[in-house]
Amino acid sequence: MVADRAGEHLARLVSRRRETERLVLDLVAAGPRSGSGPARELADELAVDPSVRAAVVVLGAAPGTRLRADEVHGPGGLPRHVGVAERSGDLVLVVPAAGEAEVHEQAQAALQVLGRVNQAHVVAGVGELVPLPEVASSLREARAALRVVRPAPGDIDRPPAAARVHPWAALGIERLLGTTAGDELLAAVRTPAVAELLSAAPDLVETAWAHLEGGCSVAATSAHLGLHRQSVYARLRRVEAITGLDLSRGRDRLELHLGLLVLRP
Repeated sequence: MVADRAGEHLARLVSRRRETERLVLDLVAAGPRSGSGPARELADELAVDPSVRAAVVVLGAAPGTRLRADEVHGPGGLPRHVGVAERSGDLVLVVPAAGEAEVHEQAQAALQVLGRVNQAHVVAGVGELVPLPEVASSLREARAALRVVRPAPGDIDRPPAAARVHPWAALGIERLLGTTAGDELLAAVRTPAVAELLSAAPDLVETAWAHLEGGCSVAATSAHLGLHRQSVYARLRRVEAITGLDLSRGRDRLELHLGLLVLRP
């Protein structure tokens, strides 16, 4: 008798999760002309107000690693008001929330839950909060963010969950890598000068990066690297000699800075 009731409960639970998954996928695929119908259906299923704002979080691992929705369900899993669906090996979460901090907390919680059952290096791309009927735009941002931060095959280094949550809004110029033209961008920024520096000694790459990130202040570069200023000047002269760039020119600094931002190890 008890076993029968448990079986019935499990069947209802599985059925409800499948229905939630269907509604999530319907909503994120809905175009602007779909109206509020799909949003109302999902809001009813998640027991939230249809006027709520929500963000999409996409969880992904290295290419070829598939994540399953049941890995974030069960005891200690995500709350009922978070919609979960599988899509192309990733997990799509629709997170109703009052603010960005709450979205970040749910993304972090999902990574922690996954970490108990899946040893893969999983990261989260996070779209911006929007009205529930407009979450398709948040999905585009979350997927673009994931393209920027997705682990490479064989990457087993797994930082704490909080460091693996990557909001689209916080990516800055790295957003360019999340566009569909990301591969073209990689090729474009690998100019001959940048390629020459990347093939040079690592200490020169580190010095150039620290100098550009520090606003081209020799004092700041010296302090950051723990070097005497004359050593910094000497390294920068070598960087200029190797690359053929003049670091006193803004255009040359931009070329090198963007190339290192995108390509440095």
